[in-house]
Amino acid sequence: MLAVASGLVWVKPELPERMDLVGMLKTIGERNDQINEVNGEIAGKMSDIDKRSSTTERIGSQLQALRAGISEQDRSLAELDRLSQKQIELSLSLQELASTLHADLDGVGQGSAEQKAALLKMQASAKHLTELAAEIAQTNSAIAGKVSAAAQTSAEVADDMP
Repeated sequence: MLAVASGLVWVKPELPERMDLVGMLKTIGERNDQINEVNGEIAGKMSDIDKRSSTTERIGSQLQALRAGISEQDRSLAELDRLSQKQIELSLSLQELASTLHADLDGVGQGSAEQKAALLKMQASAKHLTELAAEIAQTNSAIAGKVSAAAQTSAEVADDMP
């Protein structure tokens, strides 16, 4: 049956002649059990999500601690880099000093070699002078002997003269 009221059409629902209310309640109960089961699964999954979010929060705080440690390590590495640069500068200065010292020692060695050569020349000259002095002493001794003989001969000649 149709009834028209203010432009709307109303249809009267038709009900089956015989309704199985117990069966419908059983079906509703089964569906409620299924809904409860799904709701339980949803609650379990939400609990898992809550646990995971607390794990994520814990990981986040650990990452912040790690970031702070890395930041400290970065500062330490920057300081080590600065000290390494200073060490390089000092090594270069030491290398320059060693080169200068090496050149100076080469100069001293050259001077020593020149002194040694001069000393050997002087020793050779002294030996030669010693040999000449010995020769001169021998010659002087011979001359002295001849002068003495000449003086004696002269004295004899002077004695023999009237």
